[in-house]
Amino acid sequence: ESPYNKYPVALFDFFYTAPYGNLGEVSSDPERYMKKLDTHFRLNLEYLKHLGRSFGFDYYVFYQPLGPLNLENPFIDNLEAYQKSRHYKATQSVVPLFRQHLKSNPISRFYDISDADSNCAQCYVDLTHYNPRLNATIARRILEQLDASEKVNIKDSS
Repeated sequence: ESPYNKYPVALFDFFYTAPYGNLGEVSSDPERYMKKLDTHFRLNLEYLKHLGRSFGFDYYVFYQPLGPLNLENPFIDNLEAYQKSRHYKATQSVVPLFRQHLKSNPISRFYDISDADSNCAQCYVDLTHYNPRLNATIARRILEQLDASEKVNIKDSS
């Protein structure tokens, strides 16, 4: 009775991967693809909620930094060419819009910590993977959010 008609991988492919077959279309209508991302994440969280109830676990999702969007990433060889690439333009047109959308339309148990790399120079070991310093920052942000969530849960149950 999950909200999925297909297994989540197929839904992910439909809502997220498939649009990148036509990067120009994504860039020309980022609102449409931002809504697809929102739907994708909401359905995934709904799925996790049902799994958690069925198997007795709690869940949280953290939207983490994306190395290819950090223009200070030292693994971007040619910054000017990279910023002109269709993939960067498409991603850059959707992700900030999605992050802004989350502020006014939060998703339960979905936390945006994608800015954790904003004050971290040289925080990647390659284009996408974090070094120990950024891993520690992300872990600290996750713990802070879980602590805050626990306080809210204790307050709600009183």
